[in-house]
Amino acid sequence: MSYYLLTEETVVEYVKRKLPAFTQGEFCCKEIGDGNLNYVFRVWREEGPSVIIKQAGDLSRLSKVAYSKDRARIEAEILTAQNAFAAGVVPELYFYDPEMNATAMEDLTGHTIMRKALMEGETFPRFADDITEFMVGMLLGTSDVGMNHAEKKARVKAAVNPELCGITERLIFTEPYLNLEGKNKVFEPNLEWVKKNLYEDERIRLEAAKCKMAFMNKAEALLHGDLHTGSIFVTEESTKVFDPEFGFYGPMGFDLGMLTANLMFAWARATCAYTGKSPRAQFVAWLEETIAEVVELFKSKFLASFGEVVADPMLKARGFAPWLLGELLADAAGVCGAELIRRTVGMAGVADLRTIEDEAGRVAAERICVTAGKQLMTYRFQSMSGDDYVEAMKLYR
Repeated sequence: MSYYLLTEETVVEYVKRKLPAFTQGEFCCKEIGDGNLNYVFRVWREEGPSVIIKQAGDLSRLSKVAYSKDRARIEAEILTAQNAFAAGVVPELYFYDPEMNATAMEDLTGHTIMRKALMEGETFPRFADDITEFMVGMLLGTSDVGMNHAEKKARVKAAVNPELCGITERLIFTEPYLNLEGKNKVFEPNLEWVKKNLYEDERIRLEAAKCKMAFMNKAEALLHGDLHTGSIFVTEESTKVFDPEFGFYGPMGFDLGMLTANLMFAWARATCAYTGKSPRAQFVAWLEETIAEVVELFKSKFLASFGEVVADPMLKARGFAPWLLGELLADAAGVCGAELIRRTVGMAGVADLRTIEDEAGRVAAERICVTAGKQLMTYRFQSMSGDDYVEAMKLYR
């Protein structure tokens, strides 16, 4: 079968050819993707089977820029690894079709996008435990700690993703500080504040450059690459990480930093412009506890699991695991800072901030995020605890 772009009219027949459970009966189909690079379809039958089909298109949907469809293969291989090292916290993979650059996976209908749920003041008691299981399992399972070194090098080569990594390098580590092409989207009442506190700050530009160099050169473990609250489905009993299309082998602290930053956006919104269902103080307290717990659970699970999976005798040297964790946490704090800054002033913002209707509330929330971002990036080698993240959020007054 030669490649063709799936549509709502053709995807049902495609699924019927590929999955035996879909051969009988009438099925419904709806395109549910809201991204720029791929097409995502849900195919289902009432009281019957359902599936998600994700296909890589030839061109980005908005700008019509060409991207390699090989990213679909990389994403399928990442999903395979995630099912091996973090089963239960990711959707089950049914198949990958290299001819069609399409992937079939578990339908997570019934779950809610975490960003949306947090904006409505919902809390999730299992989340910190689930997400740290995912991160620690993937990092140790796909790094030189838990993997044969030759196999790991081969996997690094197979997962090289220069186009999508280039997007990260530009949008997270370059444009927010230089605004070279004028693409930053700064809230007008904050323009002068951002100019003074970000664009004219030579020190933060230097620290961002250092973090960018680490991102480009540390091929330590297989990352999700875009682990934010919009890439996580949740219920009170379940956490599912999805959409790893930006996955690559990079710094072990990257996903942790990305995730904590996005929890901090929820905190900034809740502090400055809360419209959720629960009492504000209760929700803010849960966010602070969860941010700190994610960092602290990650640390304890990382050290405990390290001893169980490490094989290389040199890596068993006394003190090596805490040293590696310290390097990882420094990278995480730097990435957290970069994500806080770029989502506030860069072209790809977050709904947590940009849907705040009250002008004063949005101004304050954005300044909280930039201030915290600068603190964590600048002092990333001292930001080793969950409390450091919580304290960074409270620096702006």
